[in-house]
Amino acid sequence: MTTTERADVMVIGAGIVGLAAAHAIQHSRPDGSIVVVDKEPAIASHQSGRNSGVTHAELYYAPGSLKARLSVGGGPRLLEFCAANDVATTQTGKIVLVTDQNQIPALDELERRASKSGVITERIGPAGIRDREPNATGVEALWVPSTGAVDSAWSRMQLRTS
Repeated sequence: MTTTERADVMVIGAGIVGLAAAHAIQHSRPDGSIVVVDKEPAIASHQSGRNSGVTHAELYYAPGSLKARLSVGGGPRLLEFCAANDVATTQTGKIVLVTDQNQIPALDELERRASKSGVITERIGPAGIRDREPNATGVEALWVPSTGAVDSAWSRMQLRTS
């Protein structure tokens, strides 16, 4: 597109949020024209390109809050999108552990929040921690199987070459 051509929609920022917005707009207005602009020469060159790619099964937000609902509902949708678009993902799970008996009430609270938000967790002890992560030790932990990662570097490479 040249500087004299017009587009129906312009999205500023070619990171995760900008490209996701452009994708959603494209699907809601398939006959419209969209242009995505960024100050960098390649997509996802700022924050999006520097994040870890973790897909969180959020335990920390207040149950029922918008952040909790979007996080819990968005994880499966992200994985569906990645599968449909050949974006590499892994489902590694995560362990939230406590190293002292005095920290157990905080772990109880995270487990309560997770349950109320619909996040599946499993309470595990020292043997369960060791089975999942041999280099970690703790008194108790929550195992959160739905946590994983999107291979954002692979995704950026694929988008640049397509």
